[in-house]
Amino acid sequence: MSFTRSNCVYFLFFFFLFFSYLILAWLYSILDCAAISLFFVSYLWLRKSEKEESAHFNDLAGISSVSDYTLLVRSFPPDIHIKGSDPADIVKEERHAEAWLLQFFEDQVRNECQKMHDGKCDDATMIESQLMDESKQVIHRVIVASDQGKAIQFQKSMAPKRRQVDAINWRIRELKADRALAKAELDDRDCIYIDRQIEKQIKKQQRIRLWMSKKQKEYRKKQISYRRVPKMVAAFVTFSTDLGRKVVLHRYGNGSRCHRYCCQVPSKRYHGTAKIDSKERKNMRRVNIGLAPEPSTMLWYVIYHQKVKKS
Repeated sequence: MSFTRSNCVYFLFFFFLFFSYLILAWLYSILDCAAISLFFVSYLWLRKSEKEESAHFNDLAGISSVSDYTLLVRSFPPDIHIKGSDPADIVKEERHAEAWLLQFFEDQVRNECQKMHDGKCDDATMIESQLMDESKQVIHRVIVASDQGKAIQFQKSMAPKRRQVDAINWRIRELKADRALAKAELDDRDCIYIDRQIEKQIKKQQRIRLWMSKKQKEYRKKQISYRRVPKMVAAFVTFSTDLGRKVVLHRYGNGSRCHRYCCQVPSKRYHGTAKIDSKERKNMRRVNIGLAPEPSTMLWYVIYHQKVKKS
């Protein structure tokens, strides 16, 4: 009888001990989850507060850049594209796309002005609404960026050699100045030495220039043989007023993908106002826009667009 009671006591002791450990483990895990959640929420709140504070101080300081007036366009209608590999044709097609996009986005701003002012979109109403500047421009400029990353990469590979040629030019100028001083001091030995150094620098510069011309000829031969037609990958639309940019950005749902596929009505798309049976209507496409990067990163975007797109 006593043996049975002692066994029960031991069993109850270890059972409550194990159960208390289990409760403590659950308690510690819940506290850890709560601490992690609190840390994550605090981090998000700090990030949001930091953006609000920086925007507030930027407004107070009146700091603005071209990106505050610019939108990035990532899509083009099917009939606006580069058709040939000739550089003259490429420039011509790019200018045509820029003029077409300028007119398209000006029409979008005027459509929004009609909504705000009961169908009025004349120049006086546009200027009063700060959608047009005093020179009666809605869009300041449109720049189309074509996919010529290989050409830019080739020019970047040539940049160190160009810097080396420039450095040799400066070195030759320094040696010539030293030679003039040595000649004024009637030091023939230094003049002979400096003349030899100048000849070495000139020969080195000639070798570099020959190598560069050889590489450029090889690159041009490849371009001619490949006949690669570049593509338009993006366009930077700069508005004359910041309110015009905000109106267009709001019209297209701040560039969100959900708004583009679910809420973008045909009248807001490329060729969306054309007749149903017309050829232009068949080229209707959704408009894909977003915030433009800072001016220092625009060239970066053009160069590495394909890599970013693949990744």
